[in-house]
Amino acid sequence: LREKMETYLANGARLAVLIDPYRKAVEIYRPGAPVERYEGVQQVPLDPELPGFTLELGPIFE
Repeated sequence: LREKMETYLANGARLAVLIDPYRKAVEIYRPGAPVERYEGVQQVPLDPELPGFTLELGPIFE
C-alpha cells in the first residue's frame, strides 16, 4: 500500500492518506516531503491541500 501511495504522488496527486485501522495509525504523503505518521490521534488536518478539512478518525478506529 505504501508503494501505491508513492505511485499516486508520481502520477500527480498532491496528497495521499493511508489509514491503518488495526494499528490506529495514519500516514500522510505529499510530493517532495517526508511521510507524516500519526498514531492514536482522533483527527488529522489536511491543510493546505484541503483547506479547513480535518480527517475524523474516531469512527474509523472504533
